[in-house]
Amino acid sequence: MRLLGRIAVVLVALIVVAWLGLGLRAAVLTERGTEQLEQGLAAQQSGQPALRRAERSLHDATFLNPDRRPESYRAQVLVALGENARGRALSEQVTREEPDNREIWATASAIALALQDREYQAAAARQLRRLNPRGAG
Repeated sequence: MRLLGRIAVVLVALIVVAWLGLGLRAAVLTERGTEQLEQGLAAQQSGQPALRRAERSLHDATFLNPDRRPESYRAQVLVALGENARGRALSEQVTREEPDNREIWATASAIALALQDREYQAAAARQLRRLNPRGAG
């Protein structure tokens, strides 16, 4: 019976280590993607390679993250790359699936501004006011 208990403890420990490893990997990919996004946006035209790397890192991070923030950032990267329809569609999908995430709506607002889409910008502003009425003033 003691052997079974020890085996169970070892299995639980292995599961915890694997779970923590995946969480760390998701955090690293998200961080890498956001850094590459900032570099690419700062470099503008010459930032195409950095933006492509950011898009790939954020795409990889989407499989490991429990929330949709990497996909929201990825939508922003797509718009920066000129893939406006894909970026807008991804942003709308993410906001539908996480309607109470302020960070995602803030990114959607930035996307709408980049696209000069007043309707989407107004929707994002309304949602941000709803989620944070004190910050709206």
